[in-house]
Amino acid sequence: MQNKIKQKRQDIKIIILNVVIGVLVFFLLITGVYALEEFSYEFDNGYKEDSFLYRIKDERYNEMVRMYHENEAYGKEFDEEGQEYYAIAKYYEAASFYKTFSEAGDTMRTERYLEKMQKAEEEMGAMSFVKDKIDEKLGIQ
Repeated sequence: MQNKIKQKRQDIKIIILNVVIGVLVFFLLITGVYALEEFSYEFDNGYKEDSFLYRIKDERYNEMVRMYHENEAYGKEFDEEGQEYYAIAKYYEAASFYKTFSEAGDTMRTERYLEKMQKAEEEMGAMSFVKDKIDEKLGIQ
């Protein structure tokens, strides 16, 4: 009789320990998935198209230039719509230099950046409406 009671206690202890182990394994798996997700964000080099779209909506074109150059350094390519975002960044960069050199009276560099602006404008496609906003922001006529 004593053996049966002792056996039942051991069975209950084993069941409780198995449940505890199961719960700990579950939390370990959840933690592992979370850690992998965090690592993937850390090692995801470059910006996504949405990031560029948000900058356009907020008219923060200067940030787009940095984002474009980082993506270019990482070799991150976009589809056709994303290339239009890159064109906006190129246009803003060229327009900034154009404005600077035109104010400094450097006609040779002004012409070079005007050509870059025109090329970037052609690449903008459906997003060409942003050109007017950039020109207005930089005071270019």
